[in-house]
Order: sequence, then C-alpha cells, then structure tokens
Amino acid sequence: MSALCIALPRLHEKFDPPAPGVLRLWPGLPDPPSGAHVPENFPLSPQEAALYLEEVRGLGAAVAAKIPVHTLLAEEKRKRDPGRKREEIDLAAFAEGVPAPQYDVFRLREAKTAAQKALLRIWLLEEQQGEIAALEGEYNALSGSMSAALGVEADDEEAGALRLAQTEDRFTGGPEAAAPWRMVTENACFFMPEHSPLFFDDPAVCADLREAGLAFASAPEFAFAGAPAPGKAEAPLWKALGLPGPRPERPWLERIFIFVAGSAA
Repeated sequence: MSALCIALPRLHEKFDPPAPGVLRLWPGLPDPPSGAHVPENFPLSPQEAALYLEEVRGLGAAVAAKIPVHTLLAEEKRKRDPGRKREEIDLAAFAEGVPAPQYDVFRLREAKTAAQKALLRIWLLEEQQGEIAALEGEYNALSGSMSAALGVEADDEEAGALRLAQTEDRFTGGPEAAAPWRMVTENACFFMPEHSPLFFDDPAVCADLREAGLAFASAPEFAFAGAPAPGKAEAPLWKALGLPGPRPERPWLERIFIFVAGSAA
C-alpha cells in the first residue's frame, strides 16, 4: 500500500489502525505518536491546538462546578448560529481589509479552523472515554478483590452487584461511544489531499456508505495479511455522506475521495 491511507472515524492513538500502512489522522496537538499522519495545512499551530483543548477542558470543569448549564449552552448555541457566524466572518474580513477576490479564501480559512477544532474535540472525547474505561477496570479489579475477601464466588449475584458494567462501546468499539462518523469525515477531509483513500472498517459505517449509493469494487491493493480484499469506491464527499447533492455553502463537499470499506466486500 503506497498511497497515504487514513483510517476513520477514530482519531485517538489508543485505537490501533485496522491494517498495516493505514494511519490515524492526528488533530494537530504537540508530540504526535508514531503511525499518525499530521497534515501540513492545519490552520492552528500545535501550541494553539493545545491551548484550545485546555479551553475546552475548562468548559467541562465549569459544568462540573455547576455553573448554570443553560448559560453555557445558550452561549454555545449563539456561537454556532450560521447567520451570526457569517456576520462575524464578514466583519472580520472587512477589518482585515480582505479584497473581494480573496474573500472566499478568507471564509475557507475560517471553515478550516472550525474543522480542526472539531477534530480536537473529538480526540478529547475519545481520550476521556478511555480514562473512564480505565477507571471502570480499576474499580472492577478492586471489587473482585473485595468479593474474594468476603468469600463471594465470582459468578454470584452479589459479586455482580459490585462490578460496573463494562461494554465494548465504552471505548474499544461501537457507534454509541463515538462521534458521528459523517461529522468526523467531513471535518477530516478539509486536510486530506483530494483522491486520497479513506479506510473504514466499522460494519455500520460501511453499510451507510453502501446505502448512500457507493458502488464498491474489489480493491486487492488494500488487502493485508491474507484478509479478503476490501471494497473501494471513488465518490464526491457529499455522496458518501448521504446528501442529495452538492451544497453551495459547503464547496468542500464536492471534493472526491476513495472510500475503502473493509466490511463492504
């Protein structure tokens, strides 16, 4: 596998890539791990990305400290309002003296900044899910020791009552624990070269891609370790995301990528 191939929708380095030569997308923080792809066109520097994550963590701490949640949510909703965002971009462009021919470039820069921030928040979500899973494991190990000390058999109802339910979805697996794959993919594609392969091995995501009308052909060049060849389909991003057509306000959706579906053969 010679071409750059990125595994989606997971970002965190604790998730092993699904195949040799397939890389995870790093959201731009300092000290990227080995086996991660760091795009060169991120708008935020690693230091700015780390500072932004600290601000996000601070927001979480504010919620934990019982600062009125409705106030925080109202502010976040106000920030996300499309009309307000357009006005802010217009004013910022005017303030920076952006000439009319460069205006779309300015807007694209703003959109890319928002996309990288979304990837950073997704990475943080996955990190926190891992921390929760680790705490659950420690608690359950302690409860096992307590059960043994109390003379309770491991399969007894009393022992079960001491354990926290650990499910694969908490970190290592399923869709309920993950950010929506369409959101991850759209934001990630801001930073990927057009026509680059994107590797998906989640059966539910692969089913969504088939339902969107992607016609997969066998792709032996993406097979690994004797596994069956996955499927691949080349399509514009809007089609893969299941949209009915291009969106003028989101021109990046017209970029074409190779979608590799490990569970779509």
